[in-house]
Amino acid sequence: MHHALSVVSQSLADYAREAIQAGADGMFITTTVWSRDAITEEEYKIFGRPYDPAIYEAAIQEVATFNILHLCRENIMLDLLSDYPVQILSYDALSSRNPSLQEAMGRTDKAIWGGLTHKTSVPDTLLEGPVGTIVAQVHAALEQTGGMAVPPWSGLHHFSSRRASGSPASCERSHLTCRRFPVPGIKAG
Repeated sequence: MHHALSVVSQSLADYAREAIQAGADGMFITTTVWSRDAITEEEYKIFGRPYDPAIYEAAIQEVATFNILHLCRENIMLDLLSDYPVQILSYDALSSRNPSLQEAMGRTDKAIWGGLTHKTSVPDTLLEGPVGTIVAQVHAALEQTGGMAVPPWSGLHHFSSRRASGSPASCERSHLTCRRFPVPGIKAG
């Protein structure tokens, strides 16, 4: 089984290299179904973690500057995976079985991407609205994160962050381009 996992890992590393060479700024890598509900952390340390670095190393060697790790499902392994060499960790921050945005920010130095409903069992807030729900979820996320926002329209290669205080410290730490975007109802300072 380990040989097969190594072959899959190398194939994904080759794909990462080709994608970056073709002009991608980075990789969006997902854990798919690997949460504590499907596998223990000890099992992931044996069957997942040894094979992940090859993918990231390939992207980094090709000078990828924008890599995202999406932790799928509920009951995620945030602490086990938060040291991966990515700029952003993405996950369902609205699940009661996952850390809140505020909790995650205290447990990693990565930028956190989450806070809007996106499950297939309920309407996707960003795509389907209504606008009032979008605004409420954005405001809730901003309150948890001290005013940090990632506008979806900014484009992946121009990842942007904003702090209500105006401090770009968190995006400088992650080597990201920072821009200020006015957010209704959130006052600077």
